[in-house]
Amino acid sequence: TNSDRCSLFLVDETQKELVAHFQGVRYPIRMDIGAGIAGHVATKGVRLNIADAYSHELFNPSVDRRTGYKTDSMLCMPVVYEGRVEAVAQLINKKDRDGKSVPFTTEDEELFESFAAFAGVSLRNCREHVCLKNAVSVTEILVETASKLGESMENPEDTFRIVTTYAKKMTDADICSLFLVDKEHHEVYTACSDTLRKTRFRIGSGIVGSVALSGRYENIADAYADIRFSPAADIEAAYISKTMLCTPVFSKIHGRQEVIAVLQLTNKMSSTTGEITTFNDSDVENAARLATFAGVGIMNCRTYQHALAARDDIMNLISKPKHQDKAKTLTVAITDQMVVQIMECVYPQQDFDDMCTPEFDVHQYKNDTTDHLVVPMLVGLFEELGYVKKFNINKAVLVRFILSVKSMYRKIPYHNFYHAIDVAQTMFCYIRFSGIGELVDDLLCFALLITALVHDVDHMGLNNSFHFKAETPMGILSCSTGSTSVLEVHHCNITIGLLSEPETDVFSGLTEEQQKVCYKMVIDCILATDMAKHSELVEYSSKLFANGVNKNDVEHVKTLLQMVLKGAD
Repeated sequence: TNSDRCSLFLVDETQKELVAHFQGVRYPIRMDIGAGIAGHVATKGVRLNIADAYSHELFNPSVDRRTGYKTDSMLCMPVVYEGRVEAVAQLINKKDRDGKSVPFTTEDEELFESFAAFAGVSLRNCREHVCLKNAVSVTEILVETASKLGESMENPEDTFRIVTTYAKKMTDADICSLFLVDKEHHEVYTACSDTLRKTRFRIGSGIVGSVALSGRYENIADAYADIRFSPAADIEAAYISKTMLCTPVFSKIHGRQEVIAVLQLTNKMSSTTGEITTFNDSDVENAARLATFAGVGIMNCRTYQHALAARDDIMNLISKPKHQDKAKTLTVAITDQMVVQIMECVYPQQDFDDMCTPEFDVHQYKNDTTDHLVVPMLVGLFEELGYVKKFNINKAVLVRFILSVKSMYRKIPYHNFYHAIDVAQTMFCYIRFSGIGELVDDLLCFALLITALVHDVDHMGLNNSFHFKAETPMGILSCSTGSTSVLEVHHCNITIGLLSEPETDVFSGLTEEQQKVCYKMVIDCILATDMAKHSELVEYSSKLFANGVNKNDVEHVKTLLQMVLKGAD
């Protein structure tokens, strides 16, 4: 065609862009798929033969200004394969014998069209080759990631670093951060980062927090244009975040998929130009694939760390002196001053109103500024239901009882005092809103609220199966008595001990017959929380209540109360 130059615009469907390769320009230039003359040809699939480029409304002279070249005539044609535009070829400045620019002819169009057909086949083959090569590369990275994660279980920091390193490698991200989800505190915190300091923030806060909450990835083309983005980390690290891909990391917990971490990939670097570009669909897919391996690796690491901690606990139990100081007890000494402080505490009415609703979030009280409110508000729940007056409960005894219960819950990740608060508050809502009071009387509801507080008291963070298999003292004792509910029996023993002390006996205002009813209900319900018997009890209750609940049937009432506690738990 005797054209002076030729430019090729490759169609990138994933990014909805054209990747332009110009003569005289070292690196490809990306532009919107509908921009300019090439964009018009790409989207419409038509050819354009332009005699005077500068007089055409779609012509963009910026490339000429960048290269110092002058475009006169132009022939722009789609390169098609099987009905799909693979690229746009652009011939520039047809020359006559004297070297002057002249318009392209019809013969040029026909010749160029024949060439474009072969070019389409070549480009498609090239694309498929690149895709295959990339797929092999991704597979190799995933295999290497799995191998490295299998070797890093002993060191959480190594596990986190492996995840971020290979995530960057798979997506060409400049930096990567891994955030772990802390469900107990309803927070997300930094586990590993190239630039960020260790930080914590609420689930739902910011881009990472939103991904942790929704479980859906976020592919962001302009971080600063997103209202959820906080530039504070950039300012501190002297870094500029432009493009970002946040991917949730899932793991199966208690039979359902839950978000346990979030991968944040920042600033995808173009392998050809070295410039920052947006993450494409392949990056999203590859990040999700790697997140699957990351979820397994993180959970394996956690399981290993828990096993080590459990082993140490057992060694401590075994190595304890046989003769303990008789004055030493499980509880922290509850002084009269502590009781008075709770009784005189005035909590915000709004906080208590929130506690009386199903929307109450116990996690917001797990800090130094609000922790002191939970005990007086728990007392308030008993008063709100009228139990303090109706069952002659000495308020100082109730306060001392709750403080003693609090001191006997261990500081372990889940079965701690805040779990007890959560269950008790849920039980309050059941009593107040579910209509259970129409089936059982206030005495049993009062005992049920007490049971919710003590049902996991002095839990050690290890399940019944572990106590049996590790032959802990509690496991050996239960085995010798024929009971499999190691922890539940222990919780009952602790509760009975508390209720046997006059200073913490919240049943002291009841008649002897009422006390027997409450003791039996408390023990029956705590024993029913043994998860090993869960399926059996659920199946039994389904059959028992097939025709409804008979409030005059003792077995119906007992089973109903057990299921209500299990529901709250």
